[in-house]
Amino acid sequence: MVKKAKLKKDAGRRKFKMHMASKDYRHITSRIERAAKIINDGHVRQVDVVDEKEFKHSSLNRAVLANRLGFKIGKVGRRPLLKLDKTKLMKDVMRAESLSGSSMNKSKINSMATNMLNENRDANQPILSVSRTFANSFLRVNSDLSCAKPKKLDIKRMKAACQQVLNPWYDLLQYLHDTHAYVEELIFNIDETSLQLREDWNGAVIFPSDLTPGFKQTPERMANATLVLGIAADGFSIPSVILWPLANVPDELKGLIGHKYFVWANKIGWMNMETSEKYFLTVLLPAIKKRRVSIGNPNARALLLIDSHSSRAIPSVWRKFAAAKVDVLTLTPHASEIQQPLDCGVNAIFKQSYNSEYEVPNATGIVLQRKSIARALPDSIDKCLLSKGIRNSFLKAGSLTKTGPAVWRKYPVQPILPPVVQSKPPRQYNGFNFFGKVITDKSLLDSWDRFNEAKSNGSQLQKDSDQEESQGSDSEYTDQ
Repeated sequence: MVKKAKLKKDAGRRKFKMHMASKDYRHITSRIERAAKIINDGHVRQVDVVDEKEFKHSSLNRAVLANRLGFKIGKVGRRPLLKLDKTKLMKDVMRAESLSGSSMNKSKINSMATNMLNENRDANQPILSVSRTFANSFLRVNSDLSCAKPKKLDIKRMKAACQQVLNPWYDLLQYLHDTHAYVEELIFNIDETSLQLREDWNGAVIFPSDLTPGFKQTPERMANATLVLGIAADGFSIPSVILWPLANVPDELKGLIGHKYFVWANKIGWMNMETSEKYFLTVLLPAIKKRRVSIGNPNARALLLIDSHSSRAIPSVWRKFAAAKVDVLTLTPHASEIQQPLDCGVNAIFKQSYNSEYEVPNATGIVLQRKSIARALPDSIDKCLLSKGIRNSFLKAGSLTKTGPAVWRKYPVQPILPPVVQSKPPRQYNGFNFFGKVITDKSLLDSWDRFNEAKSNGSQLQKDSDQEESQGSDSEYTDQ
């Protein structure tokens, strides 16, 4: 039986060689295309061609399929690419799209290339198409093109990026340094960065490198987890917290729980007041106290820099920080990219590392996705929390004593805005103004408590008034 099979293979290989040299197929210059044609004509089996070891199995499969569908193929069996004139035309179209304010994503490029391939197609010829990864190859080969994920034009951030907004905050920061002489080991910053959980989302667009893309993109709200990072100016890092959008921590992430990481489930996947209070009182404040002991000065004053997110509006927490001799300074609204150390380097390093480490599973399933995330997170967090990178982030943000002027002086005195700005009128803020202030100051905390009490009483009075009005209208209706 074995001998018979061997004889059959030998006969198939001889037959394949004969047809490859036949005048019926010699006009096909590409050898793999010639082999695919011979197989599809039924002269030999595909296994006979593979046994020759001239072609890779995967390449031969692609070539046979492409030949069967009527595609022209190259030396390794790939689908057709654009010629130089078509490539130039596509670049011209992309430039025109970018100048007009439109965006060109990878899907559009694949579609445009397919249309170009079929412009002069006869009605009896099969429809040609480029591969799904054509846009990636097109971008890689053409170095004069760029790919980026655009951010929405934020007028508030542009207005904050000027000396008249930044200077007062840096003056306040320097005043705190002069008054309390903080050591670098006790200057802290905490912030959150999101982990997108929809791996199929891609906001990248492609445009000519010499142009600033004129498109605008509104970010969509997606399910996400959150990573909370805490750092100190000397390069020290606090245990990180991963917030997962479920009622319970998934089994796949429990392996991360240890002395370097906490994994919490809070259903929404981002910081709210409840989660913030838990983090500040059970993770951050104990870490600060422990740090004081480790440097041999348990009574030293500490400084914490945080953004002005609504989840920070918990005056009861800041009273405990004040009692523990921790001064908490909130950042100027919409200026965190300038003033916050984590936003000046660490978060970007994490995102870059995480995006390269995280591998989208070949098979679908949330369990495989969680396992892949659990594999990517530790290395990515460790890379972004290297001591040198942390110290550089504090310097870049101007958070250390005497370093602020080097930051705010880089910006114009007045905000520079685009010639035509379509912005909505500012939203009326009804909460307590704790932005850009020392929120552990006793007088501010007292004012905050009075504000909350007045607001609570006002809400109750309004509620009582509404009830009386409702009861009055009911009685009038009854009398009638």
